[in-house]
Order: sequence, then C-alpha cells, then structure tokens
Amino acid sequence: MDELNKKRNLKADPRSWLEQIDDKVLAEMSPQQRENVLSDKAFEKLLDKGMDIPVPVELSDKILLNQSTQNKRFYPAVFSIAASVVLITGLWLLFPRPESDFGSEAIAHVKLESEYLYLDKTIGRQTLDNRMKAMGLSLPKLPEEVVFAVRCHYAGQEAMHMIAKIDGQPVSLLMTKNKITEEGFFEDSELVGRFTNNLNQQLVVIARKSALIDRFISQISEG
Repeated sequence: MDELNKKRNLKADPRSWLEQIDDKVLAEMSPQQRENVLSDKAFEKLLDKGMDIPVPVELSDKILLNQSTQNKRFYPAVFSIAASVVLITGLWLLFPRPESDFGSEAIAHVKLESEYLYLDKTIGRQTLDNRMKAMGLSLPKLPEEVVFAVRCHYAGQEAMHMIAKIDGQPVSLLMTKNKITEEGFFEDSELVGRFTNNLNQQLVVIARKSALIDRFISQISEG
C-alpha cells in the first residue's frame, strides 16, 4: 500500500519525489542520477523564486478604484455620444445642402428617366392641371406642349416631374411644393439647369441648352 500511495502522490504532485530525496538517498545513487536530481532541485528553487513576486498592499485598492472609475465613465460616454448625434443632426438642418448637390441630383433624375424625353403625345391641359392640384402645385401659366407629368421624389420631397417640348426639344421640370434652394445655375457635360422659384415652390428646369430653359420659363411666367 505504501508503494501504491507513493505512485499516486507522484502523479498528483510530480515535485514530491524530489522533496523525499535526502543526503542518504543521494549517496546511494550513481553519479549521473545524483547530477540529474541536484539539477532538478536547483531548477525548482529557481522557479519558486521567480514566482515569489511581492504584491504591494495598495495594489488591490487601486484595482478596485480603477473598476469603479471605468463604470462611472461609461454613462457620461453614452450621453456624450447621444449629444454628438443631436449636434450633427442640428447642424445638418441649420446648414442646407449646397446647390451643386441639388443640381447633380436633378440631372441624375432626368437621365434616369431619359426614355420619356422623346414622347410625343401631348397631355391635355385639364389633365395636367388636375395632377398639379392633387399635389398642391401650381404654375402661373402651363407650358404649351407637355408630354410627361408624373409624381416623383426629389431632394427628399414629393415632386412633379414634367417634360415639355420647346421647338421639338425636351425640357424637364422638377417642381416641389417647398423651396429648397436659392436661384442659380448648374450643369454637367451634357445638360444645363436653372433653379428658380414660383411663390414658395421650387422649380428646377433642365435642358441641353440654356436658350431652351429661357423659352420654357417664358412660357410658364405671367405677362
């Protein structure tokens, strides 16, 4: 039983056999065995010394203090992020998009629906007037020849996309119920455009030539 217990203890704690070797046992060993045992004992002492690191008394207090501080910082950080989101949203509302953005969006909108630019069936004036009234829109005068007029979205608002013909050339109008920008001009390599206003409505007129835009605005203006 003693031998069996020794084997069990050796498996549970491999270092225990070194502690049981005294000078008498060492004397009975061969020189090679004695050298191995002494080397193992020296290594174990070195390992114990390396693991014996003094822990300052105040270290535990500092750890607890840091954890407490991190928890306290978490909630202000959440509120700080929320405040930043509100601030950015407010700045977005206070400082509107530049005209170039609205112009680029208008040109992209016209190009996306370019298949309708060359329709040739004129929409009746009463039909056109009814569609505009249904959206709360109005013009001083209606264009002479309108071939397309549908509800769409532009600049984040409900809008009407109208296509008229001036000397057989298409002129597009995007009209919103609310003003979105000041009067001005924009263009790309193919199209030119103009922002203008009618009461509080925004009119965005796009064509291939400025002269077509001028003619269109002349048709819908009073006088």
